[in-house]
Amino acid sequence: MKNGFKRALSMLLCLTMVLGLFCYAPEASALVDSSGYECTGSVEQLLRASSDAVAGQCYRIVNNDDIIALADYVAAGRNTKGVTFYLKADVDMRRNTGNGIGTDKYAFEGTLDGCGYAVVGLITYLFKNAGSNAVIMNLGDPTEDLRVHLLTRAEVLELLRTDRIRQSLMAAPLWRYFAENPASPEGSRAK
Repeated sequence: MKNGFKRALSMLLCLTMVLGLFCYAPEASALVDSSGYECTGSVEQLLRASSDAVAGQCYRIVNNDDIIALADYVAAGRNTKGVTFYLKADVDMRRNTGNGIGTDKYAFEGTLDGCGYAVVGLITYLFKNAGSNAVIMNLGDPTEDLRVHLLTRAEVLELLRTDRIRQSLMAAPLWRYFAENPASPEGSRAK
């Protein structure tokens, strides 16, 4: 009787394992959230993590604390190149007293996808330093797509001369900068 019980139990376990090979496994798309990204976690979780983000990973931003965590993450010199950060809702920054994402030493080099949501109530600016690899898109209006591109001094001067940067809050400071800094080589990047 004892051997018969062991044999029956062994057969049942074998059958369970064989049937387990044919069972339906959920597709990877089940991990994709409503924004279309496969979320690795929140930006606050990333900031607390001991390792940096890896290119291809995506982190959600749901509130003011996540924007501040992203600013702190970049300020610590941690990797953002190839990493996507995306908004899950409008973010109210009226509580923010920070200085924007990026520092003089460390630039934001990833992608910020607003997914049609807005960052509202900024006292300062959202980005202090966005590098040449940064992509900022879909903030507020999903039809807008803002790409960050560093221009050479010659490119900026040409935009000013041809009135492609119209008289605005941006044109006057740019003209002043070039008037006060004429010695920069034509091929150098504007900062």
